[in-house]
Amino acid sequence: VPIIVNNNRIIFLIIILFSIIFTMPKSVFHEIKFDSKITKYLIIVLTPIILIVSLLLSSYNQSLNILEQKKYNQYQYQNLADALISGKLSLDLEVTDELMNLDNPYNPKERFEKLGIAGDKYYWDYAYYNGKYYSYFGIIPCLMIYVPVRIITGTHIKNIMALSITISFFSVATFFFYFQLLKKHFKNTSLPWYLFLSILNIIISGIIFSLAEAGFYSIPIIFGLALANLGMGFWLKSTITKKHQKLYIALGSLAISLIAGCRPQLLISLFFFIPILLLNYENKKISIKKYSKKEIACFLTPIIIIALLAMLYNYARFNSITNFGANYNLTTNDMTHREIKLDRTLLGYYSFLFQPTKIDLVFPFLNSYNIDTT
Repeated sequence: VPIIVNNNRIIFLIIILFSIIFTMPKSVFHEIKFDSKITKYLIIVLTPIILIVSLLLSSYNQSLNILEQKKYNQYQYQNLADALISGKLSLDLEVTDELMNLDNPYNPKERFEKLGIAGDKYYWDYAYYNGKYYSYFGIIPCLMIYVPVRIITGTHIKNIMALSITISFFSVATFFFYFQLLKKHFKNTSLPWYLFLSILNIIISGIIFSLAEAGFYSIPIIFGLALANLGMGFWLKSTITKKHQKLYIALGSLAISLIAGCRPQLLISLFFFIPILLLNYENKKISIKKYSKKEIACFLTPIIIIALLAMLYNYARFNSITNFGANYNLTTNDMTHREIKLDRTLLGYYSFLFQPTKIDLVFPFLNSYNIDTT
């Protein structure tokens, strides 16, 4: 067999070799502290690199024409942007008589039998309520990316471009968060370890899967993760410097609160205010007394405002302050009649926490298993 030189493999090995040299304890790079001036320049360089790489990967995926075939569920943010610009919350999508005449449009069995899986009769994975279509996905990425592009250019931004922008935003927020975390608790950390931690967080966040699919579904999730890292970074910064402390507390609360308009489940990151703002690591006690009334007001005000706006947004669409619209999606479950069942709950805990891994001797060795319910 002749020797075959694979250029991509050589480049990959060079990167791996440089990374090893860069991160070795005896490397000269370890003499550089993470909070030196060079860190800022590195972040300025790394951010566009991440953007360019994500754009290239996204362009490659688009060339495969994977997502253009899923036209019934991939353009929700474009449709929402048009609706918001025209001053409406419902989407300008035609509701067919066939859908309106169903006894229960949320029942997938009835809908599949009479209208098919998706197509001209109805739109897949949109929220349908009182004869109108809505998008139940978070509004913040749409307001921050899709609406401005639509207003400025007159055309819609493609999901892959919006995803690349979101990944870059998440990357910057992650660098910012780890910078503040290390500055607060691990001041002697070297530059390689700062970059290693930040980049590792970016890699394991799910963006590689997102780029493989390059659809809009990942955008609200990654945008929410970016806001979480940004918010926690601001909170950490407020504990480091007394200058503009109230502003950083408010910015942290604002960023975390905006997650409600991305992926509400990620609001669990709000509870990180306890170890970041309240926990005194020296005596291991939680105390709120060290904050003035103004600082507490700076913490609570953004949360209350965003919560009220989210409730108002939900009520205007679905007559409920807590319903974001997921209950009314036209997919594989009738969420309007879904109840909390003890047997299903116990099965869920077992499957996610205690189910043994399915292993065999054939690549990839670790396999998924089916959850067979009764």
